[in-house]
Amino acid sequence: MKHLVYITNNLINNKQYIGDHTTKNINDSYLGSGLLIKKAIKKYGKENFQKEILKICKTKKEAFDKQKKYIKEYNTLIPNGYNISPKGGHNVKGCFSDESKKKISDSLKKTYKNNPELAENIRRKITGRKLSEEIKKSLKGRKSHRKGLLLKEEYGDKSEEIRKKLKKPKSKEHRKKLSEAKKGIPMSEETKRKISQTTKGNKIISIETRKKLSNSLKGRIFSEETKNKMSKAKKGNRKLNNFQIKEIKEKLNYMKMQDIANDYNVQRNLIYKIKNNKYKQY
Repeated sequence: MKHLVYITNNLINNKQYIGDHTTKNINDSYLGSGLLIKKAIKKYGKENFQKEILKICKTKKEAFDKQKKYIKEYNTLIPNGYNISPKGGHNVKGCFSDESKKKISDSLKKTYKNNPELAENIRRKITGRKLSEEIKKSLKGRKSHRKGLLLKEEYGDKSEEIRKKLKKPKSKEHRKKLSEAKKGIPMSEETKRKISQTTKGNKIISIETRKKLSNSLKGRIFSEETKNKMSKAKKGNRKLNNFQIKEIKEKLNYMKMQDIANDYNVQRNLIYKIKNNKYKQY
């Protein structure tokens, strides 16, 4: 495959177009796929255009990048030529000139002003739109501007202030400030549920992770139900020494398991494990 940078000349008005093209045959009839060059070809006919190869590159990226140089050199940007973008191609940073941006903006404003029904139809299609599983999969991991909407719904006018406080930390000092800013911000039930699902199955947690979790939870406001659940989870993570295990085994001869669990501030299933010699010390 050949990666070309070419120039297409209009033999009637001498306007030109720079583009890149990947092909097996360098002498094919391809003249360009830009919006303006396609309109010009339709208006004047293919016979009134001539293509010249400026450079053959090793890669497609190299050919794409070279366009910027030749667009500037041959001055093919509108209104002098048929190129809309100073870099060549669309959907890349800086691909539209200021003049192109203004023309596109004015054109869209005029279209929606003259056709209010069109704008309303687009709004209806977007609102409440359900995405297919395939599209959801392709969008997974991308940053979404809609994340901020949930924050606004939950915190109202304070959402912007909270968003700034919770932005991604960059330094230790920044992380410390974020930690202090989080204190006192109540968790929604949805957030609590997500944390619960994330931490399920994580039986062994490092001391550093525990410390981070402890610091992140300081100042949080929890419901009574959440406090009870946290208390039970804490009981289940308690470690017992050999002396306590021996003592519990003796008490099992004359006491109920629940009463022993209450005395040692642990869960009943832990006493059950000791009774059946299934309790493991880490």
